[in-house]
Amino acid sequence: MNLCWNSKLLSRVCVLPAEIAERHLILAGPLQLKVLLWFAAQNTDTFDAGACAKAVRKPEAAVKEAMQYWIENQVLLSDGVIPEQKPPVSAPVTETTEETPTPLPSVSRPQMKDVIRRQKESREFASLLSDVSVRLGRPITHGNMETLLYLYDTAGIPAAVIMMVVGYAVARGKGNMRYIEKVALNWADEGIVTLAAAEEHLLFMEQLDDAATRVQKLTGKARELTFQQKGLAHTWLYVWHLPEELIALALEQAAKTTKPLIPYANAILAGWHEEGITDPVAAAKTFEKQTAAGKRRQKRRDENEKSSLDLKSYEEMLEDYVPTLTTRKE
Repeated sequence: MNLCWNSKLLSRVCVLPAEIAERHLILAGPLQLKVLLWFAAQNTDTFDAGACAKAVRKPEAAVKEAMQYWIENQVLLSDGVIPEQKPPVSAPVTETTEETPTPLPSVSRPQMKDVIRRQKESREFASLLSDVSVRLGRPITHGNMETLLYLYDTAGIPAAVIMMVVGYAVARGKGNMRYIEKVALNWADEGIVTLAAAEEHLLFMEQLDDAATRVQKLTGKARELTFQQKGLAHTWLYVWHLPEELIALALEQAAKTTKPLIPYANAILAGWHEEGITDPVAAAKTFEKQTAAGKRRQKRRDENEKSSLDLKSYEEMLEDYVPTLTTRKE
């Protein structure tokens, strides 16, 4: 496939070192790459963490931490000075010549010898290994221990937050270390690296699941809601605090149309919410009035259209009319 840049977009460009694609495309995390692309497009030497956070829709603290990756790896230099310590992060060194995939985020995986050393050095990490084993209900393997050290030391996720991730995974029937690692790194990428932030996130996820279950039950359909639909359900129940009877009424009215069920129900509920209507009886009366008014408007449009058609037909008849002259007999 031959490709070329859209010439209309080349009036304004940003330049990145080739090393970004050759090396850091695998090593860097998604947020780190987004932050670098945003910074490169600004064409300035000053990094505005607040503006970047708004652009990538992430917490400012997470954006600053992501930018630190590029500073530590000497892709960007703070005040033009190359740091003497903290050499660039490199991919894992293996004894074979074969290329091995490098996991995210950006540093080499710990080995079992590192696990043993950290168990002796850190009582918190040693306790983490034991607590995870208890929560999973089984002994954890050496590979699991290495992953936990990776999350604890390399990704810098506190032990309490890791335990919350483990509990979250177990509650969803996904108590395997691959899933735990993925969720933990996603949380870190979202800036969820404190106990308070993790608790807030878990509360939101619980509310999201609860809202989705309740609204799905009201629809009477077995198919699960999409993530976007779950977000609407959460808004109805936990942001607008609407009663289920009102939501059921909106879904019932939406089902009478050919429009998408959840989005149209949301339009109905948004109107009621703006008017401060929470009583299903009052909502039904309002909907009946709106429906009747809509029918009257449609009737007037139909009548106007019919009148226009009649007038048009009359005008066409006049255009086609050819008068016939008769002669009077003497």
